[in-house]
Amino acid sequence: MVVSFSSIFVVNKMEWKPVITTILIVCCLFFGIPIKIKRQPNKTEVLFQSYIHKFNKSYSNDEEMYQNRYQVFKVSYVISNNLIELS
Repeated sequence: MVVSFSSIFVVNKMEWKPVITTILIVCCLFFGIPIKIKRQPNKTEVLFQSYIHKFNKSYSNDEEMYQNRYQVFKVSYVISNNLIELS
């Protein structure tokens, strides 16, 4: 008895359809639909955002300026906390 690959595939065609469908759905979930998990901001980031809002600052057009101001804010925050702890 000679059995060819094409005849096996035709016989098992109905069994492969759900498998292929499942693989395609999973691929779409991971590659077709972008998944982005937003990280939680730390305390200094929340305070910096509060500062920006309170004093009506805007760094949305300049990412480099935002990072520079944020770094200065973090240093100032640490220094002020250290001074408070010393008193």
